[in-house]
Amino acid sequence: MAFDLEQLLPMASMLLNAVERKVERLWFLTLQVSSNTTQRPEFLTQSNKRFSKNSRLLKRADFLKFFSKETKKFRGRAITIYQIKNSDEQSRMGITIKTKMTSVARNKLKRLIREWFRNNQVKFQGKELNIVIPNSISFSADTIKTIDRDLKEIEEELTRDNAKHL
Repeated sequence: MAFDLEQLLPMASMLLNAVERKVERLWFLTLQVSSNTTQRPEFLTQSNKRFSKNSRLLKRADFLKFFSKETKKFRGRAITIYQIKNSDEQSRMGITIKTKMTSVARNKLKRLIREWFRNNQVKFQGKELNIVIPNSISFSADTIKTIDRDLKEIEEELTRDNAKHL
């Protein structure tokens, strides 16, 4: 059975991050047991790579802000990203996926998008993003490739656009 590298990369990235979180948890547990260890492993010091609750758009009012005139739209083949300015320096993101696909497919896409945001949220400081996946998208391996490609292309476009307005 041959595997396509583009299919495996997002999954490998998610697995690596899960392992890093487990190692971090084990490190904290061992720290509690032996208090003479004070230095954290290097990969655990990346505190900006968290997708904490205050980085998420959760309430309806947060999503309604995207209907204002200041909203910028970035469209890919499978996704659309809406961006507005945030009042503070925190970057925030919400995901809107239609319920047409199965819950397994929706959750897989949300994990992929959250991982992308978690790795790139420093680039979007002071911005709020709403990532929309429409009903017309059906879930398949090609969909994951397309969304991954869209996220990379839109990330470059967003970064260019944000650099213009600095």
